[in-house]
Amino acid sequence: MKKHIILLTIIFQACGGGSGGGEGNKASGSTFIANNALDNSAPIITPPSGAIKTNEGSTVVTTIVAMDPNHDVPLTYKLEGNATSATDHALFDISSSGVITYKTAPVYIAKNSYSITTVVSDQFTSTKQDINIAVDIPSFAWIASSPVAEGMDATKLQAAIDYTFNDNFNTQGLIIIRKGKVVTEKYEGISDSSITGLKAIFNTSGTYSAGGFGTGWDDAKYETEFGVRNESSIGISNSGAKTILSSLIGIAVDNGAISSLDNKVSQYITSWVGTTKEDITLKDVITMRSGLYIQPDSAGLLGGMSLYYESDELAVSLARGLNESPPENKWAYIGMADSLILGEVLRIATGKNALEYGKDNLFTKMGLSNYDWWRDSAGNVLVWGNFDSTLRDYAKFGLLWAHDVGLEDTYGANVIGNGKWEGEQLVPSTWLAAAREPAVVTSGTGFADYIFYGYHMYKATKLVSPSTLDDKELTVDVFSAKGFADNSIWWIPEYDLVVARHSLYTAILNDGNEKVVKGDISDNPALTNKDSSNYMAGLNNGNYATISSGYAFYAGYNNLETLNDEHMLMKIIESID
Repeated sequence: MKKHIILLTIIFQACGGGSGGGEGNKASGSTFIANNALDNSAPIITPPSGAIKTNEGSTVVTTIVAMDPNHDVPLTYKLEGNATSATDHALFDISSSGVITYKTAPVYIAKNSYSITTVVSDQFTSTKQDINIAVDIPSFAWIASSPVAEGMDATKLQAAIDYTFNDNFNTQGLIIIRKGKVVTEKYEGISDSSITGLKAIFNTSGTYSAGGFGTGWDDAKYETEFGVRNESSIGISNSGAKTILSSLIGIAVDNGAISSLDNKVSQYITSWVGTTKEDITLKDVITMRSGLYIQPDSAGLLGGMSLYYESDELAVSLARGLNESPPENKWAYIGMADSLILGEVLRIATGKNALEYGKDNLFTKMGLSNYDWWRDSAGNVLVWGNFDSTLRDYAKFGLLWAHDVGLEDTYGANVIGNGKWEGEQLVPSTWLAAAREPAVVTSGTGFADYIFYGYHMYKATKLVSPSTLDDKELTVDVFSAKGFADNSIWWIPEYDLVVARHSLYTAILNDGNEKVVKGDISDNPALTNKDSSNYMAGLNNGNYATISSGYAFYAGYNNLETLNDEHMLMKIIESID
């Protein structure tokens, strides 16, 4: 009987009668090994393959994967500091099953990387594993602030806003951004005084007898087309789109589709080989020094050059000869034709037109929500201007291009700006640095000796408010994508500013619903064509009711008071404490 009792005792111990559960003891054949400190194997942690990615606003981090080779006791978990950070672990909790969570959901701009150590223990030993945790860059979101919070005098800033929204200036929208935060966003429809001025211009039986797209429009029609405006309203870039085109060219250079700006245009436009245009380079064209014939203005009330009414604007642009009397520095602002050539080079080099290439490489990644780029009847994207978007989406380009304007204070380092969007380098920073550097001064060509031109991008070295306003000057670098009628984007690093503006605009589509220019509506042809044509109806940044006599687009506006963008910008800067 005694032998039987001993046998039962051995069996009981082998099944786990000692400390811990019997589940963890090992048996090999008929040999049983009782667990103890000498025989114990340390817990095993499966390390993560890299930094654990987490999302802003979520407390979820990860679950530690660990196992006990002995299978004899439940494992315990805790967190502690390490050589990288002695304190990060205090921001996290870990459960009894190894689930790690933030105590408070993270905010990317506040802190976006952590290093902690997980300690997993059984009853005898512990295993440690360093873990790095990163907060993913959040999707872009507009952040609003007050002028006072961003170091601006609210009263002085309001004076700048009031000036910009003078009833005579047809401002549809204005966004002012300081250190990445919106301190002003305002929209307005057409004023009664502006309607009066337009009706006077388009009244064929009146003083001016010019004809044009507004012929026959009454007050109700103007209100329908240019009435209430808000953040969803579409505006037009005019020539500000040239700077968007510049960025697309920069992307194509960066990815090798275009090997160099020193390439000859004739490498792509082979019909130029053997002609006087054979040696013109891409850099010549993008800096407005192609030496090509300057397309003449026409008197169309839309301000369109004669090229505007061509069904194939590219063909006419390519067929031009050289300018017989080029300026000494070769710089001549060619509003349409030269940019169309760049757009065609982009299409040939990448296999996609500017709208397609932009969608794939820029617009979708920037989260543009409602945009389009006008085409002509031949399908050419009219890259010399004509980029339709909301003002918010237009202003995004300013944030993308801007450098050293305090964006890191709002979005984090290397997240937005200098070609980056949500941390991804969309436009090479080296391209933007070259694009904004002065290639040539614009003086003697309708501009000023302090305004310079780079790669379809402007740089001014000061702001000048004329004597008719307050006769002031301010030395400051101002970079811009300039569009006619101040449909422009400006960024001013010294004052952490990005400003964007749209003039009142509507797309008139009488033939289909696509933004394709159709029909000649210049002057008197508008009387018969305007109601069957497609065109961009953008209002000038001035009121025609103030004209004393005559009308000529791109020429002297007799007594036409227009918005002065340099005065506007100076007043915004003066509001900064």
